[in-house]
Amino acid sequence: MRTAVTLVAALALAGCQFDQDEGIGQEVAEELVDRYYAKFQQPGFLIDDLMKFYSPDIAFVDPTYEIVMNGESEFRETYAELGTAQSNYRNIKWDIAEVVTSGDKVVIYGNWSGTFHHCPFEVAFTTYWKLENGLIVEQRDFFAAPAFDRQVGWDPATASATCAKH
Repeated sequence: MRTAVTLVAALALAGCQFDQDEGIGQEVAEELVDRYYAKFQQPGFLIDDLMKFYSPDIAFVDPTYEIVMNGESEFRETYAELGTAQSNYRNIKWDIAEVVTSGDKVVIYGNWSGTFHHCPFEVAFTTYWKLENGLIVEQRDFFAAPAFDRQVGWDPATASATCAKH
């Protein structure tokens, strides 16, 4: 019993620290991924909840939706409505299928689902993280945008989801 308590305490103290030379281990990466995506699924989460995972110098690129952000202030400004009543996204769920690590890099593959303007969607995604001192310093997201657009009935002319109008 004492060994188990000691092991649990050691893991808790270790947090998401990893040796920069060896990189992040698979178990630590999976735990970080689980904690990160669990935040999106908590009702009323705030941008401050997510910022705990990021370096203040975060470089974030999502070529799918043409988003480029550099630094905490741009990140906060872009995603300020996440988790709030003003957000167009509801019931967000992230089903993680695979986590792959290499050195200080983590690649996450899975499905993202929820509703956008009351229109249900479920699309594949891949996210790439580069970590430093246990924080995300670079993130690149790739989403199956054609599937999302088709599922929500996205109309680029009006910048609205047409499924909500039917």
